[in-house]
Amino acid sequence: MSKEVRVCLVTGTRGAGKSTLIEHALKECRGIRPVAVRADLRVPGKLEDELTAICEEGRADYILLEADADCDQERLVETTAMVCEINSEDGIPMKLDNVVAVVDCAEAYRAFREGRKLNRAPLDGPDTEYEVIGQLEMCSTVVFNKAEMLSDEELDELIATARLLQADAAMAVAENGAVDAAEILMTDRFDREHIMRGAGWVNVLQNPEPVPEDDEEYGLMTFLYVRRQPFDHEKLVEMCDMWPHSVIRMKGMVWYSNEPDMSFMLEQAGRAITESPSGKFLAAAPVETQLELLGKYPEIRKIWDRKYKDRMIKLAFIGKNTDIELLTMRLDACLGDLPDRES
Repeated sequence: MSKEVRVCLVTGTRGAGKSTLIEHALKECRGIRPVAVRADLRVPGKLEDELTAICEEGRADYILLEADADCDQERLVETTAMVCEINSEDGIPMKLDNVVAVVDCAEAYRAFREGRKLNRAPLDGPDTEYEVIGQLEMCSTVVFNKAEMLSDEELDELIATARLLQADAAMAVAENGAVDAAEILMTDRFDREHIMRGAGWVNVLQNPEPVPEDDEEYGLMTFLYVRRQPFDHEKLVEMCDMWPHSVIRMKGMVWYSNEPDMSFMLEQAGRAITESPSGKFLAAAPVETQLELLGKYPEIRKIWDRKYKDRMIKLAFIGKNTDIELLTMRLDACLGDLPDRES
């Protein structure tokens, strides 16, 4: 059986320092044969073929995969993990070892700060806040690069913000891409389920506890909004056009008065607000199916309402200096009429 090849996926915005970090890791690594590869998802199958070829030809036992700044973060992580799993099943042992988010400290701090301004300027270029949030939520290691560009207090605030967005990632501070190779290579840190559980919005949904006292000095907050009443879609769209700049991240489940059987995923990161259908509520299923699944999954019973079953709004918020009372009032003003039925 051939030796297992491990992969470290390195992500980051344009100019964050991915290449420099990889170059440093290549110089510092000992006892392994590494190779650096650029991730390209634009050509279907190209990434899969390239990773597989390296393993089959025995050219390396560790691959440092540099993500293109324009790649979709979640898709790239999922694609890389899938290639490793499929090849391993086919007798070519591969493992996604680490997903490293390289964060340009000055750029990220500025993006988060600008997003909080009441009268922020129109977006000119990429939505850096959105990109950094996507990186953080899908990583197992964060490297804060160019830390010398921030004061100690600013760096502490940026790290505290990152921990709210991804609680379970290892974090390291680097200058000019220099970080201990042990933080990058042979870490065994990547675990898809662990990463998903560590995402800040998931933590808020499952454990709506206040932020640590140390984070309160930066104005950071979390908030869980739960209602059994549906939103009026038109009213919510109007609110989204004037979305509070103090909200850094929001994600969760909603339902609408005009489509009471369908649940939707609503989310906001940076300046982007999106909505997508996520399937029908169990409440829309036949009674026999409801009873069967309630017996099989006790967690559903915990949220079950006598009249509206599992229909609900449940949104997780992460913000900075957010007026929770005002936010709640604005959300409540978007609520619509309750459906006049029990099924």
